[in-house]
Amino acid sequence: MRKWDCLSAIVLAAIGLAAIYEAVQEIGIGTFAQPDPGFYPFWLAIVLVFLSAILFVTNLGTEEQPLPFWGKGAWYKPCLAIAVLLGYFILIAYIGFVVSTVYIFLAWMMIVEKESFRKSAIVAITITGIGYLVFVVLMGISFPEGLLI
Repeated sequence: MRKWDCLSAIVLAAIGLAAIYEAVQEIGIGTFAQPDPGFYPFWLAIVLVFLSAILFVTNLGTEEQPLPFWGKGAWYKPCLAIAVLLGYFILIAYIGFVVSTVYIFLAWMMIVEKESFRKSAIVAITITGIGYLVFVVLMGISFPEGLLI
């Protein structure tokens, strides 16, 4: 698979170089103090070319034996994660942000990551509190109201 990784690195680098050319020649990048419309695309393209070069260099060498995409039982965790996220999306409309966010972290840590209830509860309540503080109190964003708030 190394040859395909090298090929994708070359294609991504070409896209990045084309974006750099477009930003500099056609749109204009401006300055840090007064950026033009091509400023952010220019820097994103620089990052793309840099990461493409890293991808290319790290995949030089001999071809290795490919590993199977799914090992035995490897599909189990992603399916659990999808089920937990679906539960969150369904519950947030009915029971609100606070309770459903506590649920997702409890469920994720206990079901997907197999952590203890104590550790899961501490993390769930802490992250939900921080999320509520940042988004609702400080930023004034409204979330679905529910059972508690």
